[in-house]
Amino acid sequence: MKKSLLLSAAFIVAASGFAFQNARPLLKGNDMYSVGPTASPASSSSSSYTRASGAIDFSYAQGVENALSLNGTTGGKTRVFMSFQMTPEDIKAYAGSKVTGFTVYSPTGNSGTNSIASGRFFYTTTLRSEDYTQEFDFSKSGYAKNDISLDTPYTITGEEGLLVFGYSLIVPRSDNMYYVPIDGVPNDNPGTCLINTSNTDAFPSGEWMSPSSMYGALSMAIRLEGDNLPENQASIVEIDVPPYLPVSGKGTDVAFLVKNVAANALSSVEATVSVTGMPDMVQSFEFSPISFGNTTVLVFNGVKANQKAFVDFSMQLTKVNGEPYDGTMVRATVPAYEEGFLKKIVAEDATGTWCGWCPGGIEALEYLKKTYPDRAIAIGVHNEDDMAINEYQKFINEYVGGFPTVIYNRMISQTPTFPYTQVCDFIDQVAAYLDFPSYAEVSLEGLPGSDEETASVKASTRFAIGTSVPHYLSFVVVEDNVGPYVQQNYFPSQRVPMNGWETKGSAVKTMFNDVARYYNCYPGIANSLPSVVESDRVYEYSIDIPLSNVKGNDFRVIAMLSNAATGEIVNACEFSMSKDSASSAVEGIENSDSMPAEYYNLNGVRVAKPTEGIFIRRQGDKTEKVIVK
Repeated sequence: MKKSLLLSAAFIVAASGFAFQNARPLLKGNDMYSVGPTASPASSSSSSYTRASGAIDFSYAQGVENALSLNGTTGGKTRVFMSFQMTPEDIKAYAGSKVTGFTVYSPTGNSGTNSIASGRFFYTTTLRSEDYTQEFDFSKSGYAKNDISLDTPYTITGEEGLLVFGYSLIVPRSDNMYYVPIDGVPNDNPGTCLINTSNTDAFPSGEWMSPSSMYGALSMAIRLEGDNLPENQASIVEIDVPPYLPVSGKGTDVAFLVKNVAANALSSVEATVSVTGMPDMVQSFEFSPISFGNTTVLVFNGVKANQKAFVDFSMQLTKVNGEPYDGTMVRATVPAYEEGFLKKIVAEDATGTWCGWCPGGIEALEYLKKTYPDRAIAIGVHNEDDMAINEYQKFINEYVGGFPTVIYNRMISQTPTFPYTQVCDFIDQVAAYLDFPSYAEVSLEGLPGSDEETASVKASTRFAIGTSVPHYLSFVVVEDNVGPYVQQNYFPSQRVPMNGWETKGSAVKTMFNDVARYYNCYPGIANSLPSVVESDRVYEYSIDIPLSNVKGNDFRVIAMLSNAATGEIVNACEFSMSKDSASSAVEGIENSDSMPAEYYNLNGVRVAKPTEGIFIRRQGDKTEKVIVK
């Protein structure tokens, strides 16, 4: 995944949005796409035209990062159509401009070469047929940039209700080629990448699909020329919205990405930030001139709030090149507080033994646990294999576009099919991004009544801010050393390094860790927390968890605290238990005050000599929580 601003682009809020009525999201629960190798920063190029002075290359993509291929196609027969839709605002802005050419990137194989000789450019104003087509040739180098002139330029009238530009190609018979180039910056605009297929040479009549929310925009541009191209315009295309705002001190820095969307060079902007209860904050930025389509990273300093609460945050460009400008406002709701709690990283890996790329998810969880042992909570969410549980299916339908997918705190997604070092680098970025205090914490302790059939636990939740934003709890049981089961493995055949999996066979007998055995409900338990919570008050919730699906003796209970409005896992905790000692760690076994006292930590593990902290003391038939100072 492409790195953008200070972090991975997967964490960044896209600042623009538009609707595409004929597109649907990436199919859930299906391995629809395969991802090709990362594009080289420097790609060769071929050109059939000379750029006119003042012309611009219009695109919704930020370069090219990877390419996709579609699974389930027929080599030598299936024609894949890929395109982007101009927004109504852009159609009006560029009315009178001529489309004189286009830029596409060559398909690529794992070796970096291209075996697909040609493609067919098109534009359409109906999505029922092609208004214009033109054949063109690809360079033989993978990811090569191909600039093509149109034999018949098209003039944008500004009256088009729909305007889509794209190209199509026939899937090769045998080569493993990746032919849908994407920028690797996920966005919420389906029209930035639209895909369809046809098993004839005709324009497709079926439903169009969009992988933009997972993989980003189609890496394609059209060449616009004319005398009325817009000037002094810019947009905030991405913003690193702060996870929280301090209410004292110097404030926090907010990085944002500004794109030049005008024909003339962009050399300065003014940005205005608004926060609930605070006067507007205004800062000006000057930088080396950038041309159309190029971007620059800017940092707004000292953003803070004056109250402990959820506050409205917004940013807007108010000047461009010194001229007043009414830019699109980017909005978010952000918690504001002074001190919070250690934030745990909850990684839910959507996986299956049938999935040949899923060893990448296994290795992602292992790296997370090894590198961040005090913060990591790992959950293996199996699908359509012997370890799958029905209770997690709704989560899969909501969050997973393909397998494997690792979801971090239900706000960041990773497709761990890249080489192992890239997978680890992404996780390090996740850990850095989530390395801030959470506004709430949750802890777990065992309760009397636990036995081999049931685990009885109590969750205690505390907030650093008072809020009426709804929250709820949910509980998961995970088990290690499950199996063995045979795991499919694509890494050897695709020659992708994955911490040793590339040297194993195509089917590997495997013992699995972190396997989800129970999930009480998705997305959480209604009324497990009050509708309005107060700061610094402890809220308790007890639950009996069935252990019928736990095959061994040892297991872990995970409590997750979620923001009902966003779905984000705000915090979580993990509690180790075993069937044969689930109750003995917290229950008295003899009714005698003369029995020696035994101490256990909050995970139910016996401690010989407790130091400072909170412990459970068992003495005869008495069990109580004590603070050791």
